[in-house]
Amino acid sequence: NSGNYFSLMDISQAAQDYLEEKTELWAGRDAGIFFLTYFNDRIMDIQMTQAEAQEMQLFSERCLLATSAPVGVPIVFGPIALRTKRAAYVELYRDAIERGIESGRFSSSILASDDILLTSNVLLDAVLFAMLPSLTGVLRGVIGAYLHNLGGINDNVDWTLHSDLGRAIMEAVRVFPPVFGVPYVLDGLRYSNLVGYSGYDRTVFGDDAWYYNVSRFETLDQYRQYVINWADRALPLEGKPETSHVCPGKSLSFNLLLGYLSALDIESWKEGPLGKPTVRDSGAGPLFWVYYKIQKMI
Repeated sequence: NSGNYFSLMDISQAAQDYLEEKTELWAGRDAGIFFLTYFNDRIMDIQMTQAEAQEMQLFSERCLLATSAPVGVPIVFGPIALRTKRAAYVELYRDAIERGIESGRFSSSILASDDILLTSNVLLDAVLFAMLPSLTGVLRGVIGAYLHNLGGINDNVDWTLHSDLGRAIMEAVRVFPPVFGVPYVLDGLRYSNLVGYSGYDRTVFGDDAWYYNVSRFETLDQYRQYVINWADRALPLEGKPETSHVCPGKSLSFNLLLGYLSALDIESWKEGPLGKPTVRDSGAGPLFWVYYKIQKMI
């Protein structure tokens, strides 16, 4: 039911308020703080301070590191400190879901306590392993593309138009796929969903498929038709509705990125003093992984 509680206009205004007095930003991490405070406030009715959101953002990064640990490390349960913190976040979401059901904010179909607990766990994992790394990764990709003028982006994008910002976002989703799925281990082998590699299919995207090129398509509809990173084109499971493979948070995620970038006014920022986005010849990969700062131009 999240669509009832957010709008692009509201996101843009909230982002403007968040960015108003900032003169230096981590390209991804500081945006993650905004995404968390907005999601928890508007969707979950949880009032989270920026300091608390920053703590949750760093917790997400630690959890992601834990999932990449060697096979012998207990990935699911992790170190005791992570498990204890995770349990506290599960309770936070569980309480919010129970309040939402009582107030009618959320569907009453989730009534059994075991179902609420399961939903709380799934929701937390979606925030930690999907929402935060996805949104901050795509954002770093777009900002990095701007700073490096990848594919002549600054000659082909009007940064004040939502339609152009949308294409810049979707090209970043295609070239710098942010989430390959949460990895898992089975019989001594690590598995990961590599649907993101579909964005490099030269039969669909041309010989320059590895390169960031915001002029590749003229409309967002073309991206929605060919880019499957948000699973738009995935086949449904047998006996399940077609929406079973579509990212349930896609609309919110896209609008969070669009609203934040609109409020950021990217052309008023430059590379900061710490770190910088680096680019391989293909332009694929490094912009997602690297952390760097940007500075407001005075």
